[in-house]
Amino acid sequence: MLGMCSQYRLLMLLFCSAKADGALVRSKGRSNSKKKIFNLYFFFTQGFDYTITTNTQPKKNTQFFKMEYYSDASYDSDEEVEEEEIEIYTQRELDYMELEKLLECRGAPPVIEYCKKIGVVTLRCDVLDLKTMKIENVVDPLTVHSWNNYWKKRPIDKKALFDSEDWNAIGEFAYTLCIACGFDHPHISHVKNVMLNLLSHVNFKHPTN
Repeated sequence: MLGMCSQYRLLMLLFCSAKADGALVRSKGRSNSKKKIFNLYFFFTQGFDYTITTNTQPKKNTQFFKMEYYSDASYDSDEEVEEEEIEIYTQRELDYMELEKLLECRGAPPVIEYCKKIGVVTLRCDVLDLKTMKIENVVDPLTVHSWNNYWKKRPIDKKALFDSEDWNAIGEFAYTLCIACGFDHPHISHVKNVMLNLLSHVNFKHPTN
């Protein structure tokens, strides 16, 4: 440890050196020189290591904040979000619903009124069954001529089971069945086949009356 006289002499030497360099003339130089003198004086008088920093500005205290990540998992799992259940139907189920609406709204023509009782499953099969039907296998010979004359726009025998109005009603009903089952623009051959399928559910080939 330096004596008081030695410390005083050292302090005076440093002060004179700073003054000779012109450090006390400028305010900035004055501040730096005072820091240098104080740091050296403190080093020699206290007797332990002290880092001399004459040109650096004191650092401001930096506060670090812990940022927490919030995700959906942070919410309470007990809070259940009510979601609307979306019912998904197959094409077959949609066809059944459309056929049911059709029967409720307009029903079947009086000449084939039994179609209301055979059910939507059978009606849909009549529409989707693309196997070619023959009129000879469905109705009696006189009605076969009635069928042919209808499409050729010829007069129909009054003794036939179906006249032109009956054929119009059956054809329109077959057409609406095709629409209900997803055939937006059914071909005339398709409509004819559906008409014959509808007639096949009843014995028109050998009528009793």
